[in-house]
Amino acid sequence: MRHYPLCILIILAGLAGCQHLPQTAAPGGDLPAGAPAPGEILADLTAPDRAVTNFSSGGTIRMRLPGQAATQRFDRSHVRYLRPGRFYARAFKVGQSVNIYADGPVFLLDVPQEQTFYYGREGDRFEDVALDIAPSLIFREFFLVDALRGVAEESLRILEYDPKTRRAVVAVFAADRPRRLERELVVAPGPEGWFVVESTLFGRDGSRVARTVYENYGRVDGVYMAGKTTSFLPDGDGELSFEVQSNPQVNRAEPRPVEDVEDVRRDLLSRGFREVRGAREESER
Repeated sequence: MRHYPLCILIILAGLAGCQHLPQTAAPGGDLPAGAPAPGEILADLTAPDRAVTNFSSGGTIRMRLPGQAATQRFDRSHVRYLRPGRFYARAFKVGQSVNIYADGPVFLLDVPQEQTFYYGREGDRFEDVALDIAPSLIFREFFLVDALRGVAEESLRILEYDPKTRRAVVAVFAADRPRRLERELVVAPGPEGWFVVESTLFGRDGSRVARTVYENYGRVDGVYMAGKTTSFLPDGDGELSFEVQSNPQVNRAEPRPVEDVEDVRRDLLSRGFREVRGAREESER
């Protein structure tokens, strides 16, 4: 049986894309009357992101690990985000907890009950588990933080529009390679404008990185955002979700800090925790 923390790393690695599933966007063609303009959708989708500088919330984290039918439920969990891209998540239930820190390409997964932590960066490998993109980018996708920052209207194409449901499918192409599909969004209109129902992220090689579903939207401190987010592994064998349940806060004047990964590492080493470091091929060092 695979070690429990490695199963969590499989979820993170899976959400970072490990299957080659080439994707190309079909041309949009003629759309029905009433279809929105790409610029209208882009303005609505980037408004919440522009407004968020920090975010914190208590809630429930659920994880269904690869190869397991049962879902692990951590009711006393917490997530924090601090711009420009520092994340912290604590999954906790009686007798078991996991702390995950991510900052740019670096991450640390701390398992207190085992006095062990996993430390590495983008491109590292733990046994047969490879993290092909930075964990901070995985969290970014999970909460849609900075996901569309810097995207130009010319990079969007509306592929489908349903006048009955008023939902649209929007393709987002790479700015430097206009034919490379980066993301496909299902969007719908709401009281605060267009919002994302589902997002599929693609890697540079065309592989499907993650499919994420956003539900239970509402206003938090003036920002319209999802109350539940679920990301699925590309092959469907595993998922990770977070549901806001207590004291969500956006843009606190004095936000709770998100610890620097290197500071956390030094502290754990000083307390006698065992470190498991990611490895790379010699040519990559």
